[in-house]
Amino acid sequence: MAPLYDPKDRSPEPPLKRFDIMSSLRSTFGQNRNARALLRRGETFSDLGYLGEALADLDAALALEPGFVEALLRRSEVHADLGHYAQALADVNLALNLQPGDAEILARRGEIHRRTGRYRQAIADLDAALRIDPLDAWAAASRGETYREMGLYDLALADLTMAVRIDPNDTWAIVSRGQVYEEQERYAEAIADYDEALGQSPDDAWALQRRAEAYAAQGRFDDALTDLGRVLGTSPDDVRALFQRAEIQVQLGRHGEALADLDHALQVAPDDSWALVGRARALALLGRPDEALADLDRALIVDPGDGWAVGMRAEINLARGDYRSALADLNRGLGMYPEDAWLLMLRGEVHRRLGHLSRALADLSACLQREPTQARAYAQRGRTWSDLGSHELAVSDYDRALELEPDSAWVLANRGASYLALGQRDKSLRDLERALDLDETSALLAGDEIGIARLLSTVDPSLASRYARVGEAGAASGAGG
Repeated sequence: MAPLYDPKDRSPEPPLKRFDIMSSLRSTFGQNRNARALLRRGETFSDLGYLGEALADLDAALALEPGFVEALLRRSEVHADLGHYAQALADVNLALNLQPGDAEILARRGEIHRRTGRYRQAIADLDAALRIDPLDAWAAASRGETYREMGLYDLALADLTMAVRIDPNDTWAIVSRGQVYEEQERYAEAIADYDEALGQSPDDAWALQRRAEAYAAQGRFDDALTDLGRVLGTSPDDVRALFQRAEIQVQLGRHGEALADLDHALQVAPDDSWALVGRARALALLGRPDEALADLDRALIVDPGDGWAVGMRAEINLARGDYRSALADLNRGLGMYPEDAWLLMLRGEVHRRLGHLSRALADLSACLQREPTQARAYAQRGRTWSDLGSHELAVSDYDRALELEPDSAWVLANRGASYLALGQRDKSLRDLERALDLDETSALLAGDEIGIARLLSTVDPSLASRYARVGEAGAASGAGG
């Protein structure tokens, strides 16, 4: 079944920078008493989460005094909180026109550019802000976070460490630095940063969720669930935390518990595409593919560019034997994400099952160039070599798959068939017997596809008889699913 989601793709956003200390120049604006009163009430509404009311007050303040820079900046915060980044950017640009060269405003615009994926513009603004004020910890953290999202980890670490050195209490910078370490798989250092942030702010949901990710990556699932429980204890409708907890439950094989969390998430946010895809995954693992496909169809209406949803729908159709539908989805997904190793692996498997063996080899090899520890891709490429009659190459790929996943019955059964074709009887029988002992369903499904019972009939009739009992097997687990 599909891999877990990539937590890098969905990090909770910290709040946009608050301008608590206004420059002396900025105080020359806001002379209208009523405009100032509307600004202060708008700030109060914003802090309480009443964003519509805050926006109305700030609009009114700016109608009274269009050049009120502080009101423009506060309104940009509200627009950003609402996800209205075009309006937030327009307000910041107006503020910069009124007050050119203000480091804080440049940093604000850089952060908005970061959030909208305009990384080049973000770096330019943040560079300018830091030239004016080299000790602006928030600008350094924003630039570090921009570099992190660009995958420039050394630059990110330098900026985030600088931000923490300037302001040791900057939890945003500390957690962002932890996330850089996490993405480098330096989990101990990541957890140390999350611990530091939580020492300063024990209920920081972002830090708790990031630490849960790092714990899960280390296999510390109980610790991860504890952190997510803390988030959900305070905010029981937090969709991200529900989704994360469901993914951990999937890793633990608790598919029913995962489904319950995802049902809850979708009650809160019915059109959340990640929750829809997560629930589809849980439903598929529970043997309910029709419901899973319905969720995936809905997710792709919400977000047509969701590569995870496209790939999962292809994988379910692959398991159902609908190879043409699976291939159509995978071609679509790879049109959007041509370097995605998981999609390449799935398309290679579909091509193999359709008999397009040269295309299968190309896709599976491309997958392994990008992700050399993908056991399933080695297994499928081994099977492709076997279909081509190149059993020595097949055995080599099966060996690599088993180094990564030693207890894959599907791979053992296939390697046993290749050994049999090479005349290595003892190795063949050892693999075929072990495959049955480990997972009879997967071994029998692999053996049925190969026709192993017929091949064994003159070699070991007793083992051939065992492999003749295919029965009612569902989709195989592991590499050959």
